[in-house]
Amino acid sequence: YYQPVARTITGEICGMEALARWIDPMYGMFPPNDFIGVLEEARLIHKLDSCIIKKTCEDYARSMKEDDRTVTVSFNLSRLDFKLMDVHSVIEKEIRANKVPRDAFRVEITESMMDSDDERLHEVIDRFWERGFRVWMDDFGSGYSSLNVLKDYHFDTLKIDMVFLRNYDARSREIVKSVVDMSKRLGVHTLAEGVETKEQFEFLRSIGCEKAQGYYIGKPMPYDECRAYLKEKGFMMESPSKRQYYHDIGKVNVLSATPFRSVDNASSDSDESNSQIPIAFVEYAGEKLRYLFANKSYINTLQKLGVNSLEEVEQAFAESNSVLHTRFLAMIEQARETEEVVTTDFVRGSNYCYAQVRAIAGYPGGNAFLCILH
Repeated sequence: YYQPVARTITGEICGMEALARWIDPMYGMFPPNDFIGVLEEARLIHKLDSCIIKKTCEDYARSMKEDDRTVTVSFNLSRLDFKLMDVHSVIEKEIRANKVPRDAFRVEITESMMDSDDERLHEVIDRFWERGFRVWMDDFGSGYSSLNVLKDYHFDTLKIDMVFLRNYDARSREIVKSVVDMSKRLGVHTLAEGVETKEQFEFLRSIGCEKAQGYYIGKPMPYDECRAYLKEKGFMMESPSKRQYYHDIGKVNVLSATPFRSVDNASSDSDESNSQIPIAFVEYAGEKLRYLFANKSYINTLQKLGVNSLEEVEQAFAESNSVLHTRFLAMIEQARETEEVVTTDFVRGSNYCYAQVRAIAGYPGGNAFLCILH
């Protein structure tokens, strides 16, 4: 079964997680909780995980033939896999047999795997990195040693267990917000799983959590059913050519008072977190400008200047003879060429303003810029 993952700033499907379901002809569907523990106890779990890896590679090869917009797929590994088989060889064998790209897959390692044989696990994770795989930490927040794990191991992405938001009150939101802020300070990307409502999705988007997974986007489904469901619901599939582009945008910590420093993964003082400075991501492509993201402070600042919406700014920029078009185009072109922060000031009504812009990501035909407006 596959469960879709959406990128929060676009709403596009950017990935899938491969999940095991056991369908018995007599007893029907068994959820993982009913058979994973049994297979681990019987030391047979590696057979299941080998099967999932094989099937995932086969399905990915099939999707490459059917659609040029293939998204990445993550799969889970058990700590016993590393004792019962050569995990790296199994994965490499299936990748070669199905002629699929290595960078299409993400390896998920649960926190429970970290409770023993630390030296062995370090070696395993390092080998994944050396072979070009991105390694994710699954189920963050569901155990007790998560902070130690973050200190001792290197992960590309943290999967946050949305059990934090089960009550969805101010206290739980503040915890998730702090986890995202901490992750970005460590240079770790973020994905929240268990997202069930639009309100939760929009909250995650507002704090810079890059990806969301859960029943709000879609439940786990067989391959064909999943593809049909996404098409029926009107979900767009993220273009592989923009995968790295959005990954680079995701490095920026929108909760930091020094977001330009977070572009370089530079640390900032801990008392500067959760700032409300006016931040936006702007994309310039094909002579068109569009907002990918803007926090409430940025929107409030625009409203103080008499601008009612982000769309109003986009429309004004589209008018090539407008002052906004001339001034902002000069700024972003300079920012793109120099890769430095470019600053300009202006007067609007009775307000003295200044704007700062820095290029943060690019793809053939377009660039994204981090903007701050005071």
